[in-house]
Amino acid sequence: MIKFIFILSFLFFSLCFAETPKTYLNQKCRCSENINDPLEEPSAFNFGKFKGQCIDSCRFRPVKWLEPKNSKFWEIGNVLHLGQYYKTTISPESIESLSVGFEQFAPGVSHTTLRFKFRKNFEARLTPQNQSEKSIPNKVTESLIFSFEGVPAKDVDYSLMESFLGNYLIVSRMLTEVEYQAWTAKLKNPLHYFSVPATQEQAQLAFKQALERSEKIGKNEVYQLFTNNCATKTISILLKAKSNTDFQTLSWINQTSAALPILGPISTFSFLKETNLIPAAE
Repeated sequence: MIKFIFILSFLFFSLCFAETPKTYLNQKCRCSENINDPLEEPSAFNFGKFKGQCIDSCRFRPVKWLEPKNSKFWEIGNVLHLGQYYKTTISPESIESLSVGFEQFAPGVSHTTLRFKFRKNFEARLTPQNQSEKSIPNKVTESLIFSFEGVPAKDVDYSLMESFLGNYLIVSRMLTEVEYQAWTAKLKNPLHYFSVPATQEQAQLAFKQALERSEKIGKNEVYQLFTNNCATKTISILLKAKSNTDFQTLSWINQTSAALPILGPISTFSFLKETNLIPAAE
């Protein structure tokens, strides 16, 4: 049964991929007419059930890896902190550790994220990227969250059925941990983190992988509940950073298990423990 669901999901997902861009720029979809933000890129759906409808760019923006990318310091944009977007400049060497987060948003179903913590006294300083908000004092954050999310149309609630049918986009968001905790607390969603046994170099590589994937995906990849979701993206980054393993090389049963962020013997959580991506006893 699981194999049948996986194959069916893959077929749905494959049909969604075509050469036509999945979104297009639409100024009517701006977060606010009063905010001048050069990194916003307001967009609308260009496929499927929600074609022509706006993406909520107040909430869903892919993180931007700004130039230069080969320097010792990385400039990053579209970092969400307490409802506003910021830029930050970090040194990869300041990244100390990473964890996998599980946010339970429905009974037995969780959203998965990556949390990166900085070394003590190396916090990331946030600078407002909205040109009309230069007077806001700089802020700092001790950790950042990468969250690959299924994106419905603006003002449309997330639906497991619509995500199964391939009607959503997948977007890589970056949030401060303060922002993410405020959001999960507002929704009353339980949130738990599990440390990844990784070296600093592996944690830094995972951060780089996440940035590169966000650059590649942008707003042009279809989300699919069982084959291309928060769990598959999270695990793919961890596998590549820790063992230089590609997610696509896993057996179909391991891919299926990794893609199911649910309670049960076959699930993302079980896969992470069995492959030592998180400690089995934590």
